[in-house]
Amino acid sequence: MKSRLLVGLGTLALLAGCSSHSSKDYSLDPGIPRVETPDSQIAYIRTKWMNEKHVETAFFDNQDRPLEVFRFGRTSVKTLNRYEGEKNTRTIRYYHSDSSPFGWIDVDTLRRTYDSKDRVIVESHTYSSSYSDKNPKENYYKRYLDYTTEGDTMITKQERGFEYIDSSTVADVDRWEKNSTRRLGRHYRLYITKVPSYPPDTVYHFSQRFAYDSTGKLALTWFDYKRPGGFVPGGAETIWYRYDVLNRLTEERHYTGDVIKFFEKSGLDVSVSAMQQDSWYSKNTFAIDSALRKNKDYFSVKYRYETFDHEKHLPLKIPTN
Repeated sequence: MKSRLLVGLGTLALLAGCSSHSSKDYSLDPGIPRVETPDSQIAYIRTKWMNEKHVETAFFDNQDRPLEVFRFGRTSVKTLNRYEGEKNTRTIRYYHSDSSPFGWIDVDTLRRTYDSKDRVIVESHTYSSSYSDKNPKENYYKRYLDYTTEGDTMITKQERGFEYIDSSTVADVDRWEKNSTRRLGRHYRLYITKVPSYPPDTVYHFSQRFAYDSTGKLALTWFDYKRPGGFVPGGAETIWYRYDVLNRLTEERHYTGDVIKFFEKSGLDVSVSAMQQDSWYSKNTFAIDSALRKNKDYFSVKYRYETFDHEKHLPLKIPTN
């Protein structure tokens, strides 16, 4: 009888502890800082919706740069950007996992160093946790960037804190290729590890392509499956971007089927190089758009915009749906 009473009291205590948290805490962990940017720097907000569910709120300045982005859910995230002139010099990412206790936040602080041509040449990450008693400087990751004559970006050197030292890396390639108009045309990623007595493990191996419309807006992204070995993308294979008359992104259509094969059946050549992206897309725009409109295997992400109003938008409105 006594043991049953103790169990009952323990259950009541647990329920009482759970009830101390509001539904908002489940959408944005209380350990994540709320809006920090001064009102004078905020021009408008953008909300993101999936299946009519409010999943994100972003605050922008008058140059259309994201200042703070809040992603809601049992796993919640805040990204804070700070600028010096035109340069994004610091980004802080606050992350709460749905498997962590309330108030437990992992923090990734990214500092960027630029060269005389305003290109990022060093990215320095320091990691910490709201529940960690270790010196954040012990947990770091730094990578050095270089650029080809075509403008492609490559990782030339990487440094990690002692907790992240790993001699098992077989290959680690992270490359961004520019197209003929100096825009991002392709992102190639390859990361293979090997531990004794086990075959190599390909953690990342993908090639993502980017195409733009006649005004320079991002129109289409997709993962390339035509290279030997196959590529393993994360998320949707193809995303089609749609804009309003003010050139604001209003919808992303995430196609979950094998859209590349769908294109090929329409007679489109999707194996062209990154340098041919603009030409390829401009020649096939009508056929691509027509093919996408006929393909119903997608889910939609929509965006809404509002001019910033302190009385209306602050404190931060946290969805509970």
